Amino acid sequence: MKSNTKLYYSIIDTWSTILNDSENYKADESPMRLFCTVGGLIWSLDLNKKVALTYPIFESNVNDMLSKYPTRKLQHVDMGEDSKAYYGKIPSILHSHFVKYLQWKGFQIKSQIVRKLKPSYLSMPWQTKRNSNDCGIFRMRHMETYKGDPKNWEADLRKEGSGQYKQIFKLRAKYNNAILSSGINEKRNKVITEAQDLFKDDAHHTLIKVAKTKVGNAEGSNKKSVTFSSKLTTKFDVA
Repeated sequence: MKSNTKLYYSIIDTWSTILNDSENYKADESPMRLFCTVGGLIWSLDLNKKVALTYPIFESNVNDMLSKYPTRKLQHVDMGEDSKAYYGKIPSILHSHFVKYLQWKGFQIKSQIVRKLKPSYLSMPWQTKRNSNDCGIFRMRHMETYKGDPKNWEADLRKEGSGQYKQIFKLRAKYNNAILSSGINEKRNKVITEAQDLFKDDAHHTLIKVAKTKVGNAEGSNKKSVTFSSKLTTKFDVA
């Protein structure tokens, strides 16, 4: 979750698990959602293999997800327009797998409806052109806020710029806290205890030392005082 770094897909998978668990406590008016893991699907999207060969991997992983979170009701599915220019063949492969899965599970009518749909790449006001490091955080925010209706979807993200950067920075802290303190995190109590101990310990230390120094030109004239923050002095700096 370090700032300006890309997330490993296992963090997205952990977030999927937490969101799936939260569906047990959703409001009645909120649509039921199921989040599949990246690690569970990525191997079924091999562009170098035929779709028929990768489908069993897709089926196995979706079955595993449904065994943990038994969602059985399939309602509206919106895939919109074509997106090959951006994602290549991946949406088509995933689409094919999903259609076949519905057929094998006996949802013949639904599979025919989904077959006629085409994957789409949504245009969102908060999309970026120069930021690729935070794509995982954007994904987590999309998973958190999307309820199946793209027309009324609002992620509360600003347009690309300093304002958005501050939002992403805060989201990293938010999601880090949500994962570590989640009720389904087996190490939750240990993490909370260590965090409390760290807070008590650091309360006795100065985290940031502000130093004052003199700078000037080669002749030593026009000197002026400046202040700067020295390196953080916490236990994390100790090898």
